[in-house]
Amino acid sequence: SASGSAHIVCPRTLPKRKRWRPPYVPPELVLRLIRAARGPRDRALLGLLGLLGLRAFEAAKVQVEDVDLELRLLRLVGKGHKAATLPLAQPLYGLVRDQMEALPYQAGPLFPSRKAAQLTRKGVWYLVKRTAEAAGLDPAQVWPHLCRHAFVSHVARRKGVDVARDLARHESLATTTIYVSISAEALREGVEDLWTL
Repeated sequence: SASGSAHIVCPRTLPKRKRWRPPYVPPELVLRLIRAARGPRDRALLGLLGLLGLRAFEAAKVQVEDVDLELRLLRLVGKGHKAATLPLAQPLYGLVRDQMEALPYQAGPLFPSRKAAQLTRKGVWYLVKRTAEAAGLDPAQVWPHLCRHAFVSHVARRKGVDVARDLARHESLATTTIYVSISAEALREGVEDLWTL
């Protein structure tokens, strides 16, 4: 009927969904968190989140045996149970080494908690929030995955999207590219000095 057809919406009239983009997070935020951290455990954990882009659950379950200080490598099993080997460059290498030297054992959780043998994902969230407050930041605006955003954005801008994708372990390059928003200034720099008349 005519009255029924009035409620039908043509697909062409539907607004396009805006593509979600992660918030831009300056790398300085990660450094500020690390400097405000309580001790070697918290500094190393924040380093894995913000200087290597680990997810909260990945960082929480890292074992001492997963770290090769001689080769400066970290082996982990990440999202989708996929194994990965990641580099430990400075200053992250030093943070992880300091934490390993502070532990009374040579095998076991890299990040032990006071109440449990191993820090949990929830514990990582609490640690990040607490450190954000100590750093003079709004804890409501800082969470573990924000550090990963900072890492991917920084690497993509400095080293390229391909390198960022491999380090972040994204399956699709499209996932990595959403972290890179090109500003008008960057576009202007991109065409400068290309031609001379």
